[in-house]
Amino acid sequence: MHTKLPYAPLFTLLLLLLFLCPEKVLADDFQITDEIVTAYYGPGGDITLPSNAFKVGTTAFLNNTEITSVTIPEGYHTIAEGAFDGCSNLKSVSLPDTLETIEKFAFARCASLESCYLPRHVSSIGNGAFRECHALTFLEIPEITDFIGEGCFCYCDSLDRFSVVSGNTSFCEREGVLFTADMKMLIQYPCGSRAESYTVPAGVETICRNAFTHARSLREVRLADTVRELKSFAFSSCPSLIEIELPASLEHVSEYAFKNVSNLCRVYIKNNAMKIDPAAFIGAPSVVLYGEHGSEAESYARKQNI
Repeated sequence: MHTKLPYAPLFTLLLLLLFLCPEKVLADDFQITDEIVTAYYGPGGDITLPSNAFKVGTTAFLNNTEITSVTIPEGYHTIAEGAFDGCSNLKSVSLPDTLETIEKFAFARCASLESCYLPRHVSSIGNGAFRECHALTFLEIPEITDFIGEGCFCYCDSLDRFSVVSGNTSFCEREGVLFTADMKMLIQYPCGSRAESYTVPAGVETICRNAFTHARSLREVRLADTVRELKSFAFSSCPSLIEIELPASLEHVSEYAFKNVSNLCRVYIKNNAMKIDPAAFIGAPSVVLYGEHGSEAESYARKQNI
């Protein structure tokens, strides 16, 4: 007597496993999972991503020093967090018109990236997306972009001006500097500029995180008497900055605002009640604060042995 095998339940189980397990395709040196490029195993050089995906996955090309150019075909809408972070020999990128989102650190530390045309549908650029792109010379903010993350363009040492497409209602450019459209927030000063002095326009209330980081030529910055806050790392690593006056309108200097400003000598403080974070002047060994007797600045200086 023969035992009847349970073919039907076994077949059903196999089908269920196929549906539950994510699809993985390895073709032409790319790994694709659920239509997302998740890894690359090829020899590098000039590469074109496969057309059967819509997203470059998180850290998909992390620290790949072999690729020199990347072409992303139409259909892709997202470049995920850290996708090309550390691709130090990547010189050029061709982005598709369908691209909408560039997540944080997507192209960070791409030290050889010289230019990057942002397509018109890009609405969001994440924190540090182009951080430490030392060779980047030009970048234009598209018309519909409504989010730019913190420190997005800091340490871009060759970027000497920003450009914003006419009609953008979230951001604007004045004298090559990037602001919110209402001019209340200074987002980024181009640290590749060779100007030795800069005056922050009246109406600006906030100097954003990393706004002037590594602006190597700046010796003097004049803050408008509307500025209320310096965010973290606002003037960090500005080696030529010698002195600055903090206006009476300024209420708060955040942590590391002047970190590693090694030649900063004189800081004139006009608001007696201004709050200063304990770590505001770390790495500024020569700094002297000038303020009123009995002010918060004097108390701060005594506590920090300045």
